[in-house]
Amino acid sequence: MSGWAWIGLAWGVLFFVWGVLVRTGAIRAAVYRQYLYYPWYRRNALFAFMPVGLALIAGCLLPFLNRTAPFGLWLAAFAATLVALMFFFVVIIHPPWWMKPRWIREAHAGEWRHLPGPDSRLASLVLATIAILLFALTCVFTVVSGFPKF
Repeated sequence: MSGWAWIGLAWGVLFFVWGVLVRTGAIRAAVYRQYLYYPWYRRNALFAFMPVGLALIAGCLLPFLNRTAPFGLWLAAFAATLVALMFFFVVIIHPPWWMKPRWIREAHAGEWRHLPGPDSRLASLVLATIAILLFALTCVFTVVSGFPKF
């Protein structure tokens, strides 16, 4: 069991929760700015938070399943990681319509005449705090334990 796996799991959960908050509309104003003013690959990254979070979660479970679980379970987690990563790249290139939240589809159809409502300050604050703490933890862990050995 590696500390790197725990850090990867934490990042995966963060990305998945971030994707859920974008999908539910708790984070709107930042999405509006990114969706209108950035190139397609950065705009579509909004919809790829959930697939990349699932890929990180499934991939970082692999070290924990190394010796304790049957091979079939390990293989299923490995396949889930690969499928989620492939879907992540599909979403970055051209997201399916059902990956875009309804509020974005409606705003896009109306040519963004109405600005979205303000972000949930609590959601933004919690996500920013967790992201900064995870980044700091990753940096400290890198200095203390050295780079991962593959």
